[in-house]
Amino acid sequence: MRRFLRVLGVVVCVAGMVQSASAGSDVTLFRLYMLDGSVLTSYGEFARVDDSVVFSMAIGGNPDQPRIQVTQVKAALVDWQRKDLEALAEANREAYEGIKALAERRKQMLEETLAQWQDALKDSLGEDALAKQSEAAQRGVQRAIENFRELSELEAQTRLKAWKVVQDRMQENMGSLQKLLQPK
Repeated sequence: MRRFLRVLGVVVCVAGMVQSASAGSDVTLFRLYMLDGSVLTSYGEFARVDDSVVFSMAIGGNPDQPRIQVTQVKAALVDWQRKDLEALAEANREAYEGIKALAERRKQMLEETLAQWQDALKDSLGEDALAKQSEAAQRGVQRAIENFRELSELEAQTRLKAWKVVQDRMQENMGSLQKLLQPK
């Protein structure tokens, strides 16, 4: 009876998602990676119920109004570790993109600084050269502080984005573990 109520609860939730999908709204698609290498697409989140995974699957219709059916597969057939590897790959992509943006910004800053030095050297000749040099040095120090602050923020954002991907996956794993450890 308890299993029936759990499955019924999942079906009711999925039915709500089916209505929103048929109304043409945006639906989040999830993938279930199977041990045999195949991939099943779920309209909305899937749920683990005892030894099964219950999810909604498109069985026809068009992309704007798919016909959706609630189905289930044995949980033992799902490659759960693949999501962990995908999370690590996503964290690596985030880190790579962040480092690439950081390197590009450093290159831009160096080019700007070299152009400012060239301008300062042109202005170093003349009657008030010492005043211009002092002013250029003050601007250079201020710009260096601003650049350092900007690069530090870019680096922190990159680190946070990559860590968030890993942290989210760890929380999903903890949730799954808690569900498995709950008495039945």
